[in-house]
Amino acid sequence: MAAYTDLDLKKEASIELFKITEPGVEVLHRLIGHEAHHKGQLVLYARMLGVEPPFYIDLSV
Repeated sequence: MAAYTDLDLKKEASIELFKITEPGVEVLHRLIGHEAHHKGQLVLYARMLGVEPPFYIDLSV
């Protein structure tokens, strides 16, 4: 990720499955939101099973 420049992220990217073309940064934001959604699902499911999952963001870094 560190190698990407602002110009790289502004380039148009196509997702044929969804028939959309948008800047790469929007694709990146979509992926981040998708991952966060599924992490939330796993935390909720664990709590439903009586497990208290650890906080998944390491704040000590």
